Amino acid sequence: MALDQQIAAATAYMEASNQGADGIRAVMHVLFNRLQFAPKYGSTIADICLRPWQFSCWNTSDPNRRRLATVDDTDPILSDCIATYDAVVAGSDDPTFGATHYIADGITPPSWVSQATQTVKIGSHTFYKDVP
Repeated sequence: MALDQQIAAATAYMEASNQGADGIRAVMHVLFNRLQFAPKYGSTIADICLRPWQFSCWNTSDPNRRRLATVDDTDPILSDCIATYDAVVAGSDDPTFGATHYIADGITPPSWVSQATQTVKIGSHTFYKDVP
């Protein structure tokens, strides 16, 4: 499996495994939407995912990162994340309408939210584009 696919699948798994297929697809599209602005958010999907403080799941203190360490290749949700990556590469429709960011319900909205355009809410994530 290629590095971008592995890192993207791991990111979607940690960020949205509790959001169902629609939530996983939405998070995956955010990664690819950010790639359209390279190098602003990163130059590869792996770079985008692993940029410090961009996806909380990669912060060393995030419990989802520790959870990933116990997942094996037979996990059905991880398999779905890999398949979702492949579908996005193949051109699946973007349910986020071009979002480059999202926030989960229950967290204090970052300052950029007031200047961004909300595109959609999927599960417990609210998606945004035009983030300054």
